[in-house]
Amino acid sequence: MPVVTTAVKSFNDLIMPVEGCAKWTYSDVVVACRRIQFMKMRDVLQTSNVAARIPAQDLDRAKAFYAEKLGLTPAEERPGGLRYQCGSGEFALFQSSGAASGDHTQLAWEVDDLDAAVEMLRSRGVVFEDYVLADLTTVNGIAEVAGAYPSKGSRR
Repeated sequence: MPVVTTAVKSFNDLIMPVEGCAKWTYSDVVVACRRIQFMKMRDVLQTSNVAARIPAQDLDRAKAFYAEKLGLTPAEERPGGLRYQCGSGEFALFQSSGAASGDHTQLAWEVDDLDAAVEMLRSRGVVFEDYVLADLTTVNGIAEVAGAYPSKGSRR
C-alpha cells in the first residue's frame, strides 16, 4: 500500500500536513476523511430547511381545500403528488390509501400576526373549535399551551 504524507485536517477541505501521518496508509486516510465527513454532516440537518409529507386519499379534494381555505396553489404538480412552497419551507401531499391519524398537528405555520391569520382563515370558512379539557383549553379557537417551547415566545 502507498504511504501518504498529507491528510485532510480542516473542515474547509484544506490539505495540510498532519503530525505523524507519514506512516499512514491509504486506509488510515480513508478512515480520517470519513470521520471528517461525518463531523461536517452532523450539522447539515440542523442548518437545513424541513419539508413535511402528508398523505391524502383524494388529491383533488385536498388541492381544493388548500386553494379555497388557505389560499395556496401548488408550486409543483405531478401524478400522485402536490408540492407547496411556503416561505423557506415546503410540504407535499401524496396520494395514499392510508390517512394521517389527525390526532396531532401535522403542519404549522409561524406567522407574525396570529390574529390577522386567524381572521383571514375564518373569512375563508375555516372553523376553529373550542375545547375545555383537563390538559387543553382554547379561547376563541386558540390554545395557550403552558411550557410549549418557551424559547419560541408567547402569543400574548
